[in-house]
Amino acid sequence: MIKKKIIIFTGSRADYGIMSKLIKELDYKLQILIFAGSDHFSKEYGNTYKEILKDGIKIQIKSNLKSYSNSEPLSLYCSKILQEYSLKILKYNPSSALVLGDRYEAFIFSLCCFLNKIPIFHLHGGELTEGAFDDKLRHSISKFSNFHFVTSNIYKKRLMQLGENPKRIFNFGSLSEENFRKIKIVSRTNFFKKYKIPLEKKIALVTLHPETMSNVSYKKQISSVLKAVKNKNKYFYIFTSSNSDPGSKIFINSINIFIKKNRNTKIIKSLGREDYINLLKNVNLVIGNSSSGVLETPSADVYALNIGNRQNGRNFEKNIVHASFNSKEISQKIEKYINKRIKIKKKFKDTSKLISKKIFQILNFEKIDLVNKFYDIKFK
Repeated sequence: MIKKKIIIFTGSRADYGIMSKLIKELDYKLQILIFAGSDHFSKEYGNTYKEILKDGIKIQIKSNLKSYSNSEPLSLYCSKILQEYSLKILKYNPSSALVLGDRYEAFIFSLCCFLNKIPIFHLHGGELTEGAFDDKLRHSISKFSNFHFVTSNIYKKRLMQLGENPKRIFNFGSLSEENFRKIKIVSRTNFFKKYKIPLEKKIALVTLHPETMSNVSYKKQISSVLKAVKNKNKYFYIFTSSNSDPGSKIFINSINIFIKKNRNTKIIKSLGREDYINLLKNVNLVIGNSSSGVLETPSADVYALNIGNRQNGRNFEKNIVHASFNSKEISQKIEKYINKRIKIKKKFKDTSKLISKKIFQILNFEKIDLVNKFYDIKFK
């Protein structure tokens, strides 16, 4: 049997980390083409293409654009992405495409595939993040897509509300949770020594992205967090870089200035999947508004302080606590939760194998109808 060709888009460390095990599973069954976006090749964001290569995965297609710099309207930057991605997708002519999430790069990729009649498999559809424009992009990607892999039956129902056929929506569990169970665990002492993290202090991991649909200015968003942690020298703070969104330069510059003035801090642009999970397992608190704080911290049994409205609409486990962009409130909740642990019940599924098996089955044994007929829910 000739292997079907599937193009897999990864825009940054965030989606690659989640998909890495699934990509390896698909590599056994299909001819994979990895399309890596510009953030992977940015020094500012950690040159994360190296993580892909380290995993033994070849990058066949790479974006030659620079990461979004905030120096022009995002819509103009997206027009450049559209032209580049279109040419590259047409050149390789894949049988199908796989994309995760909600980023503007993923949206452009999906649009190009849709317009070229390439069937799309979408991961993490049906979710909500009301504080970011990613929310609308995710729903749009879902409408471009032909098949959906969700992490919750609630998200399946939401896709049905959008008119997606339930026969094309599959809930095989969370790839993020599976990653936690399968990752190689490093001892806390060795891990902290590697990154020069003090063993004697409580550790907080801080990842804050611009809340792009907020009425709160980008400057106030980041300053409220930095002000909250400024005078807490008894704790050690590890910052990771924000996404390349509007406002990201303000965040990155503010964090770099802050770290130079505060010895109980450091920034690690990108840890890589294995080290990121090991760090989550060993910190005392996660602070910020990243999807990782919501999706992955339950597997680490650590509290996550979710700031602002960026993640509003997601399912929140009991370890997720909330704060507004108010430095006093953030400070009080850091004190309250950094000394606590919580145990979250785990679900055990071989998610990557189940998804890869279903994709293989669809591509090889089913006739894909590109016409997605709107599925009407019958209300009583």
